[in-house]
Amino acid sequence: MANNFNILDTPTGGSGILSAASSNKDDGQGLLHATVTVITYNNPLFDNLSEMSAAGVFTAQETGQYHVSASLLTNGASWALNKALEIALFKNGVQYAIGTRLIAQVATTVGFSVAINTDIDVVAGDILDIRAVQNSGVTVNTSVTALYNNFSVHRIGV
Repeated sequence: MANNFNILDTPTGGSGILSAASSNKDDGQGLLHATVTVITYNNPLFDNLSEMSAAGVFTAQETGQYHVSASLLTNGASWALNKALEIALFKNGVQYAIGTRLIAQVATTVGFSVAINTDIDVVAGDILDIRAVQNSGVTVNTSVTALYNNFSVHRIGV
């Protein structure tokens, strides 16, 4: 049986530390109607190579494959039939992947929760951020409970 393990090379600088960063948010950011908004994950949890800005934007120091995951919860808001919230990963300002798109099946007042999990090829210097868009007709705020709002990036391959 062949050994198919992919051993990562030594990161930039030879420190032996792999790229991994995670932040959450607790600031009640407003999501304007029909406006793609960069989500500011403002509370760093860890950042092995100082790649995550205070605004929750990730700038890769190493080339390789990365896993990206993010989640977002809004406060309770009024959603009319067929109104939606969507989350997406952007790379260098261009949409790369779309995560959950939650659509109101009936008129309701509730918090919407969306998430994205994907893998991406990254070159050192690439910028990754999470953006959301909603079309409720009014500004909707994100939840101030950090446990629901997370953004993590981990290098998984060369």
